[in-house]
Amino acid sequence: MADDPNSTKPDSYARPRSPDHAHIESTSGTPRLTPTEPMWWPDDADVYGLIFLPRFVDKIGSRAFPDWAGTEVTLSEVDLLPELAEANNGDRVIASSLLRKHRPDLGQQDFSSGPWSAADNVRRHELWRIAQQLAEREYNAPPRCRLRRIKAEIRRQSCAGELPLKIRRVSGGPFEAFQPVWWNRDNPNELFDCCIIDPEYPFSERPSWKPNTDSWIFAPYEGIDQIAARLTARSEAEPQLSRSAIEVNSTELDPAAAHAQSAPGQPETPPPAPAADAAPKPIGPAATEPAAQSSLEVLASASPPPQEPTPTTPKTLPDTPEMILSVLGLKGFQQEAIAKAVLELYGRAPPESLTPGKLRKDLAALHKAQAAKAKARGDAPPAEPAKWDACKDFVVALRAWRARTESPQ
Repeated sequence: MADDPNSTKPDSYARPRSPDHAHIESTSGTPRLTPTEPMWWPDDADVYGLIFLPRFVDKIGSRAFPDWAGTEVTLSEVDLLPELAEANNGDRVIASSLLRKHRPDLGQQDFSSGPWSAADNVRRHELWRIAQQLAEREYNAPPRCRLRRIKAEIRRQSCAGELPLKIRRVSGGPFEAFQPVWWNRDNPNELFDCCIIDPEYPFSERPSWKPNTDSWIFAPYEGIDQIAARLTARSEAEPQLSRSAIEVNSTELDPAAAHAQSAPGQPETPPPAPAADAAPKPIGPAATEPAAQSSLEVLASASPPPQEPTPTTPKTLPDTPEMILSVLGLKGFQQEAIAKAVLELYGRAPPESLTPGKLRKDLAALHKAQAAKAKARGDAPPAEPAKWDACKDFVVALRAWRARTESPQ
C-alpha cells in the first residue's frame, strides 16, 4: 500500500541531515524527545537557557498543534515540480520516485532519457502531470504545513529582534549572537536542515584551506511559549482549508492540462491538445491489482461534490516592490526583482492562474525586451531573470496571501 503523505513517519526520501563531520555516535545526555531524533544532535545548553533549534521547533509544535506527532521536525521539505521543459535532472528523479512510491500501478517512468516514440512522448507528459500533482499534495500535507508555519514564525521573530538566536562552534566554545541578516537568502529554510551556519562564510562555501568554523544554532527556552502563543492565535483567527483544497485525484488525467504545463523548446515535444469533444482518457490502475487501493484514490473518492464557486473580490497588491515583499513575507534581491517585474507585467492584480512556469516565461520575455533596449542605448545589459525556485516561492506566497485576504462579495 502506498505511503500516506499526511503521515509524520520519517521520510524515506529525505536527504541526510547530518553534517559530514558529525557521523559519530553521540554521547549526549539530553533526553531524546522522539525515537527519530538523530544521534548527532548536540546537547541543549540548559545552563545558558538555550535549546538546540530542532528541539525548539519540536517543543513549539507540541504546544501549538494538538495533532503534532513529534516526528515532523525530521521531515524533508518537498518542492513543487516545475514544468517538464524547465526540469533539471534532480526534478526528474524526484518525479520518478513520486510515481514509484504512490502510483506503482502506472509502471516505471524514466524522465531522464528522451522519448522513444510519439506515443511515449504523450504518456511522458501525462505522467509528469500526475507527478506534479503528487508533489503538490505532499507539499500541502498538514505535517509539512505545520512545520513551515513554525519555521516562518521563527524567522519573522528573529528578523524583528524578538527572538535572540545564538550560535556555538561545533568544536566547542562561547556562544555568539546569530545575525538575522543570515536569513536573507533564496531558501532561508535551508538553515533548519542541519541547523548549522558558518559565521565566517554564511552565504558561500568555505575555502578548503580555511579552518572549520561551522556553528550550531540554538534558541532561548522562553521563545517556545512566545512562538506557540502567536501560532495558536493565528490558528484560531484563520479559517481552515477544506480537504478538497489540498487533495489530488491522480487516478484521472487531463491531457490538455498536462500539455498546457509544458513549455515549448524542450527535448520532449509537447503533444498536441486533444479536440474539444474528446474526453480525457484516464490511466487507470493495472487490472491485476484489486481496485488499486492507493491513498490517492481513497482521497479522490472522499472529495466532496463540486459546488458553485463563491464570487470573490481579489485584493490588489501594493504599488511598490517593497510593500509587495512586506505583505507576502518575502525577502532577497531575487524576490525584489520579481515584485518589480510583476508590477510591470500584470499591474497590481496578477492573474489567479499564474504558475511558477508562466511567471518564469514572462520574466524571461521581459528581460529579453529590456536587454534589447539596453543594447540599443549602449547601456549595460540587465541582470538575468529570477530562477524557477524564486518564482515558485513568489507564487506560493501570493496564493497564500490571496487566500487570507479575499472575501465574498
